[in-house]
Amino acid sequence: MNASIIRRYGDTDFITGLRAIAATMVVAFHCSIFREFGQIGENITEAGRYGVQVFFVISGFTIAATYLGAPSYLSYLVRRLMRIAPVYFFVIGAAIALTVAGVITGTGWSARFGVETDAYNLLMHLTFMSFWDYKIANSLIGVEWTIPVEVFWYVILPWVIARAVGVRKAVIFMVGLAALAFATILFGAQLGPSLISEWFPTTYGPYFLLGVLTHKLRSSTQMIGRETMAFWGGVAIFLFACVAAPVMTGAWVGVATALMIVGHRSSGGVSILTTTPLLFAGSISYSIYLWHALVVRYFALPESFPGYLEFLIVFGVTLVLSVPTYLLVEKPTNRWGAVIAKSPAVLKRQAA
Repeated sequence: MNASIIRRYGDTDFITGLRAIAATMVVAFHCSIFREFGQIGENITEAGRYGVQVFFVISGFTIAATYLGAPSYLSYLVRRLMRIAPVYFFVIGAAIALTVAGVITGTGWSARFGVETDAYNLLMHLTFMSFWDYKIANSLIGVEWTIPVEVFWYVILPWVIARAVGVRKAVIFMVGLAALAFATILFGAQLGPSLISEWFPTTYGPYFLLGVLTHKLRSSTQMIGRETMAFWGGVAIFLFACVAAPVMTGAWVGVATALMIVGHRSSGGVSILTTTPLLFAGSISYSIYLWHALVVRYFALPESFPGYLEFLIVFGVTLVLSVPTYLLVEKPTNRWGAVIAKSPAVLKRQAA
């Protein structure tokens, strides 16, 4: 494995390992990896859909770390957008080109809602506003509904971070975001399809704030001596959620992720979350997440095909596509984002 591919963040390298797990969960879900292995296999397969919740909690943690370490909101936002937008636009372009050329079929969602890849659809995607129209939200790649959700919270969450100071205010904001999420679900149900709320940003506010709180707790003296209990408690809850499929599985997975982030400490030993394979896959996890949906569409394997074999095929091909995308698109544009964030024009705006 090429060491230059692996991202290094010091004592938070394990976050990259969690990203690898989240991406693998989503691919496993879309490949129906263990459906033929009874109820437990079915539960583990279904749990894969909640890899998205793992990503959202991690994103909240990263937003807090980036925003609190940035010279200004503008500088922070430039870096966040340059982290997510270029690869997103690149894969959208690839998806459209491959679909038009007949190499892959259109997404199941585009067929279900009868939507076209017209100027409106493209504009809504490129402006990260596709969450306003559930019919097009997943119509180009097949998993892109999460990207506008992330961008929404990139923009909004710093306002919350600046005000959720202290335990009392943090609890108030968490309750408020949970109430907003519940209201979004109820309102969406009144309007029609569950996808209206399922793909809307406010449904996921608590996960992002949970990530912010993990960032605060990691530097808090309150966790001293409790790290191991928190980490292994998170692992236990995560495994329970995946195997038992309890009510509100996504919430269980989110809490488990937060506990693992809070409790993980580098103690000089080797953590499973910082092993080379996980750091490798985690470094390119964003590309894995976007590309795998196109790979699934390309092979279009029948339901009778063993899920674990489909997973191996899809994951392998996805890795082959993700490495060059990371090296040629994602990594350079990340560097450009850092440069732009420190450019005279941005710094001038900061001073103003």
